[in-house]
Amino acid sequence: MKIRTGLVSNSSSSSFMIVGVKRNFDDLIEALCPGIWDDDSYLYYEGYGTWKSPSEVISIYGGDEPQYIGIDAAKAFVAGETFQGLRSLFIQEAKKYGVDIPENKVDLHYGECGNG
Repeated sequence: MKIRTGLVSNSSSSSFMIVGVKRNFDDLIEALCPGIWDDDSYLYYEGYGTWKSPSEVISIYGGDEPQYIGIDAAKAFVAGETFQGLRSLFIQEAKKYGVDIPENKVDLHYGECGNG
């Protein structure tokens, strides 16, 4: 029996599993991508539901607009990381960008996001 350890994607969408927050933390999105809500926000879009982030730890996912911010949990879990460890890492990384996120707001999120 084969066990799939990654996420499946196709040409029009991208699956994700993150430890992070939903879009209700727009201040973190703005800190990671200043001006992202301006008309030139397309400069930050990488396609397939992924938005560019200057952080090497935090990723941004969504369709036409960012919806989720977090750490790629699928790869981290396969590498032996724990949820608690990823949650702490996410909170520490957000603080580097001047955003305090309460521990109880950080959760496991997963889904599929398209390229608009």
